[in-house]
Amino acid sequence: MSSVAGQPGYWSPKVKSPDRRAGFGERFESTNQFARSGPAALSGKRTSWPVWVFLISLEIPWVFYIGPLRLSIYRLVLLALIVPCAVRLFSGKAGRIRLADISILMLAVWSLIGLIANHGLVAGAQSAGVLFIETVGPYMLARCWIRDAADLHNAVRLLFWIIVILMPFAVVECLGGGNILLKVFSVVLPVNDYPVVQAGRMNNHCVKRRDF
Repeated sequence: MSSVAGQPGYWSPKVKSPDRRAGFGERFESTNQFARSGPAALSGKRTSWPVWVFLISLEIPWVFYIGPLRLSIYRLVLLALIVPCAVRLFSGKAGRIRLADISILMLAVWSLIGLIANHGLVAGAQSAGVLFIETVGPYMLARCWIRDAADLHNAVRLLFWIIVILMPFAVVECLGGGNILLKVFSVVLPVNDYPVVQAGRMNNHCVKRRDF
């Protein structure tokens, strides 16, 4: 029985293997032709602005106090996005409700009950509120705005470039030059009060307000 591919008029797509005699640049170009046609390249999608804002906010060390409650920039971003994400999720725009969605909400509720039972209503509710924002918030953000391989590719690429930009400052700090970015940000607004290591001893800065 003859093959269909051998019949007249039949065209079969073939991928030309890289020529061993070709230069390195030509072989690299040939073997990476599929990498350029991946999901992100074909769709032309860009990083969703909520994901972009959240990932950038993680690198900003400013803090704000509302009574005993400490809020950082990324917490404010999550606080602003959690309601739109919940509406988007429960309205079906992010797909149907799944077991993982219910599980993460039950985790937050169970944590709220446990913290209030062990630490009282005031302290437990404050801690549980921050725990809810930092647990359910990022989950809903990713659930609603990282929906396919292209979205994941864009988010990971953004994280990669953030690390590349921060790497020189990390090297300077490791060599004893101090935290340059923290000093720069502290000129504008208060920043996270991290322990400082000097001459092998750790000087813990006491924070009068409770850190939740």
